[in-house]
Amino acid sequence: MVTSAIAHNKLRSLANGLDFPAIDAALNQLQKSEAQLKTSLNASIWLEVCLLNLMPEIAIASLEPQSNGSKPSSATESVPDLAGIWANVVETAKPSNRGLLSRARLTQLDEERAVLSVEPKYLKRFQQRSQTVERILDKALGYAVTVEIEAK
Repeated sequence: MVTSAIAHNKLRSLANGLDFPAIDAALNQLQKSEAQLKTSLNASIWLEVCLLNLMPEIAIASLEPQSNGSKPSSATESVPDLAGIWANVVETAKPSNRGLLSRARLTQLDEERAVLSVEPKYLKRFQQRSQTVERILDKALGYAVTVEIEAK
């Protein structure tokens, strides 16, 4: 059962707009994510990324409330999907680094720096391996950033 503020008629119109290729792509996305969800230490992040990947941007924009007769705008246009970016970073890292990386959350990202938030008990480990974390992040992003690590 869907427990959301989205009206049933909006969900029905969204469902009616889906075609077979869209449904097939969604099923493929779920199959790809299944193994990651089963083996991940931080499955909730992977689930969120999987669900975000299932929602087309048009559908997200059509579900947002409109004000003053303006056209709908998607939140993804102005704010980067930090959880999705971080999930991609963790996924592209070597298996030996994934456990540590899954303990962090990307809270800020711009052209020059990335800020990671970690629980205080992992702060020392991240600080000791900050150069490794920085290299992994640089490789995944495709450009160099300075990594700052802060306690949650």
